[in-house]
Amino acid sequence: MFVEDDAGALYAFDAVVRTFRGVTYQQQSSSIPGFGVWPSLPSQISAPTSPDGSPTFVEVGQDDAGVKMYRLVASDASSGIGIAPGTSAGDPAGGNPNWTWWTPRR
Repeated sequence: MFVEDDAGALYAFDAVVRTFRGVTYQQQSSSIPGFGVWPSLPSQISAPTSPDGSPTFVEVGQDDAGVKMYRLVASDASSGIGIAPGTSAGDPAGGNPNWTWWTPRR
Protein backbone atom coordinates (compact mmCIF):
# COMPACT_ATOMS: atom_id res chain seq x y z
CA MET A 1 0.00 0.00 0.00
CA PHE A 2 1.21 3.52 -0.75
CA VAL A 3 0.17 6.73 1.00
CA GLU A 4 0.97 10.23 -0.21
CA ASP A 5 1.40 12.98 2.37
CA ASP A 6 0.46 16.65 1.91
CA ALA A 7 3.94 17.46 0.58
CA GLY A 8 3.72 14.77 -2.13
CA ALA A 9 6.04 12.24 -0.45
CA LEU A 10 5.08 8.60 -0.91
CA TYR A 11 5.25 6.04 1.88
CA ALA A 12 5.01 2.27 1.38
CA PHE A 13 3.39 0.01 3.96
CA ASP A 14 2.77 -3.70 4.27
CA ALA A 15 -0.69 -4.70 5.44
CA VAL A 16 -0.92 -5.90 9.05
CA VAL A 17 -2.76 -9.22 8.97
CA ARG A 18 -3.93 -12.12 11.16
CA THR A 19 -5.78 -15.37 10.48
CA PHE A 20 -9.09 -16.41 12.05
CA ARG A 21 -10.88 -19.63 11.06
CA GLY A 22 -8.83 -19.88 7.87
CA VAL A 23 -9.61 -16.32 6.75
CA THR A 24 -6.93 -13.62 6.54
CA TYR A 25 -8.00 -10.33 8.15
CA GLN A 26 -6.31 -6.98 7.54
CA GLN A 27 -6.16 -4.24 10.15
CA GLN A 28 -8.27 -1.14 9.57
CA SER A 29 -8.01 2.11 11.54
CA SER A 30 -9.28 5.60 11.93
CA SER A 31 -6.92 8.24 10.57
CA ILE A 32 -3.33 7.93 11.81
CA PRO A 33 -1.91 11.45 11.86
CA GLY A 34 1.76 10.51 12.14
CA PHE A 35 4.45 7.98 12.87
CA GLY A 36 4.23 6.56 16.38
CA VAL A 37 0.45 6.93 16.71
CA TRP A 38 -1.30 3.63 17.45
CA PRO A 39 -4.07 2.38 15.14
CA SER A 40 -7.56 2.55 16.65
CA LEU A 41 -11.10 1.58 15.76
CA PRO A 42 -12.55 3.20 12.64
CA SER A 43 -14.69 6.23 13.52
CA GLN A 44 -17.97 4.41 12.77
CA ILE A 45 -17.29 1.82 15.52
CA SER A 46 -17.78 2.92 19.14
CA ALA A 47 -15.07 1.88 21.57
CA PRO A 48 -16.27 -0.64 24.17
CA THR A 49 -16.74 0.64 27.70
CA SER A 50 -16.02 -2.73 29.34
CA PRO A 51 -12.97 -5.03 29.13
CA ASP A 52 -15.25 -7.83 27.83
CA GLY A 53 -16.01 -5.71 24.74
CA SER A 54 -19.52 -4.67 25.69
CA PRO A 55 -21.63 -2.99 24.62
CA THR A 56 -19.92 -2.91 21.20
CA PHE A 57 -18.56 -6.45 20.86
CA VAL A 58 -19.18 -10.06 21.94
CA GLU A 59 -16.47 -12.73 22.05
CA VAL A 60 -16.49 -15.09 19.07
CA GLY A 61 -13.44 -17.29 19.69
CA GLN A 62 -9.67 -17.19 19.26
CA ASP A 63 -7.61 -16.52 16.16
CA ASP A 64 -4.98 -18.97 14.93
CA ALA A 65 -2.46 -17.51 17.43
CA GLY A 66 -4.81 -17.89 20.41
CA VAL A 67 -5.85 -14.22 20.74
CA LYS A 68 -9.51 -13.59 21.70
CA MET A 69 -11.60 -12.30 18.80
CA TYR A 70 -14.75 -10.22 19.10
CA ARG A 71 -17.49 -9.48 16.59
CA LEU A 72 -19.89 -6.55 16.53
CA VAL A 73 -23.04 -7.26 18.54
CA ALA A 74 -25.27 -6.86 15.46
CA SER A 75 -23.01 -8.66 12.97
CA ASP A 76 -20.87 -11.74 12.42
CA ALA A 77 -17.13 -12.21 11.93
CA SER A 78 -17.48 -11.98 8.14
CA SER A 79 -17.96 -8.20 8.62
CA GLY A 80 -14.85 -7.88 10.76
CA ILE A 81 -13.35 -8.71 14.13
CA GLY A 82 -12.20 -6.62 17.06
CA ILE A 83 -9.11 -7.21 19.17
CA ALA A 84 -8.83 -5.96 22.76
CA PRO A 85 -5.94 -3.72 23.80
CA GLY A 86 -2.74 -5.04 25.29
CA THR A 87 -1.93 -8.08 23.16
CA SER A 88 1.54 -9.57 23.50
CA ALA A 89 4.53 -8.10 21.70
CA GLY A 90 4.54 -10.95 19.15
CA ASP A 91 0.94 -10.28 18.07
CA PRO A 92 0.22 -8.17 14.95
CA ALA A 93 -1.43 -5.60 17.27
CA GLY A 94 1.57 -6.00 19.62
CA GLY A 95 0.97 -3.93 22.75
CA ASN A 96 -1.48 -1.47 21.17
CA PRO A 97 -3.39 0.27 24.00
CA ASN A 98 -6.48 0.64 21.78
CA TRP A 99 -9.14 -1.74 20.51
CA THR A 100 -8.39 -2.57 16.87
CA TRP A 101 -10.57 -3.59 13.91
CA TRP A 102 -9.76 -6.20 11.26
CA THR A 103 -11.69 -6.96 8.07
CA PRO A 104 -11.41 -9.94 5.68
CA ARG A 105 -8.64 -9.29 3.17
CA ARG A 106 -9.97 -9.19 -0.37
